[in-house]
Amino acid sequence: MRLPTDKPIYDFADVRIDTLRGCLFRKGKEQYLRQQAFGVLRFLLENRRRLVTKEDLMERIWHGTAVTDNALVQCIVDIRKALGDDSHHPRFVKTIPKVGYRFIGQVEEHWENLSVSGPAEQTPLVQAGSAEDSKTYGSPHGLEADSSRHNATRSRRRLGAFLALASIAAATVFWLTSHQFNLPRAEITLPHLPGKKTIAVMYFENAAARPDFDWMCAGLADMFITDLARSSNLTVLSRQQLHELLERTRHRPSAKIRLDEALEIAQRSHAEEVVLGHFAALGDEVRIDVQVHEAGSGQLIAADRLVVSRPADILTQVDLLALRLATHLGAAPLDSDKMTSLSETMTDNLEAYRYYSLGVEKAQAF
Repeated sequence: MRLPTDKPIYDFADVRIDTLRGCLFRKGKEQYLRQQAFGVLRFLLENRRRLVTKEDLMERIWHGTAVTDNALVQCIVDIRKALGDDSHHPRFVKTIPKVGYRFIGQVEEHWENLSVSGPAEQTPLVQAGSAEDSKTYGSPHGLEADSSRHNATRSRRRLGAFLALASIAAATVFWLTSHQFNLPRAEITLPHLPGKKTIAVMYFENAAARPDFDWMCAGLADMFITDLARSSNLTVLSRQQLHELLERTRHRPSAKIRLDEALEIAQRSHAEEVVLGHFAALGDEVRIDVQVHEAGSGQLIAADRLVVSRPADILTQVDLLALRLATHLGAAPLDSDKMTSLSETMTDNLEAYRYYSLGVEKAQAF
């Protein structure tokens, strides 16, 4: 007898989710997914016709246990990686900023029938047959034949047990080989210290439409990180930490960082405020715009602008903008006369700084 299970199979695109066995397959290959992440994905699929709030997921997966948003965000990151999804152009899991998530893919849902055994039928030890069969069974030759059958049965059982153990061993080796690089990664968070505000500076957007300025996306962020980190009232996310967090969210290095993405990074790193910016070329001039947002609500706190008459002056002028930015962030005013400038700390040659920044990018790629 066969009965349907209450745990469906979901098919969409090149993905199959088998909720009965707790497996996820993409292009026919099983993808590793932690138990909590699999639970989040299943809940999104079960409720794909509606928006699922963060509170719903916290209650369903963690059963009200006190956990940070980072745990849920990491599950979403793992799910997108397993599905081959992109947070910037989602096909399956869409983020609703500050609210929750929604599964947006077209899904086919079906159930697998399982065999259910009925009452066992009594099978006679000797099946009814011809008189010749009866004579054979009762004869010495029949006993020898029965013994041979018994030995053959034992051999088959031993072979079956051996094959089962071999299969378990092979599966164990495969699991260890497939998952040895999927070890949990340490969370990247900023410590909250008395009297210090936590800040995350994002990569800048190249609005100049000039490929030769692309290096400034990370380069300008690095300049502001270096300047702001020298304030005794600020704890700033480092360039390497920012790079790692962007990688975990599968963000393409050349892509613009949207506000909702920046807020997600800030929340994961426990930053209280986030700095975004862009730059544009106006003839020989370079204009740099920065905005400060509150990480929890996304509210704009402050905005400032710097216009440099020529690119070579960027290093010296960024220090001045960083001073004003520190004030917007509520840090104690820095003494510009005593503060060591970027040009003194590193170099006053923008081309040299460009090579330095590009070198950091190459190192991060490994």
